[in-house]
Amino acid sequence: MKTSLLVIPVAIALVSSLSSPIAETSAKQTVIHSIKKQEGPFAFLRTHRQGKGTAVVWGVNASDAIVGFGIQRTYEEPTDPYSNWEEVGTVPNNGARSFTHRDLQVFPGIIHYRVIAIYADGTTATSAISSVRIPSR
Repeated sequence: MKTSLLVIPVAIALVSSLSSPIAETSAKQTVIHSIKKQEGPFAFLRTHRQGKGTAVVWGVNASDAIVGFGIQRTYEEPTDPYSNWEEVGTVPNNGARSFTHRDLQVFPGIIHYRVIAIYADGTTATSAISSVRIPSR
């Protein structure tokens, strides 16, 4: 009987620890992390299949000092610092809040895209990465 009494408090302690403030803190940190991805000049970045290619669509928060954008893609692991990012196009800043670039020269597989904002003073800002899967034809 004493053994069963020892098991119950341990089970209660385990259940109560799952709903502790530590779990709530972890959830809050996740939200903060996703908000940090939105900082900078980019409001969003989306990619999708369109016809036989892809469409890269992005928006900016403020585009006053941005002179243009470079669109890059890779078929490799995007977080690897040695991945080969190739420039697939450039888009001049026309003062709009959203921009689109079509990439028609794609191969089957998972393609990762990012956009580089180029400022008038020569500095740059890089967007988050967006991926699209192109099935084999």
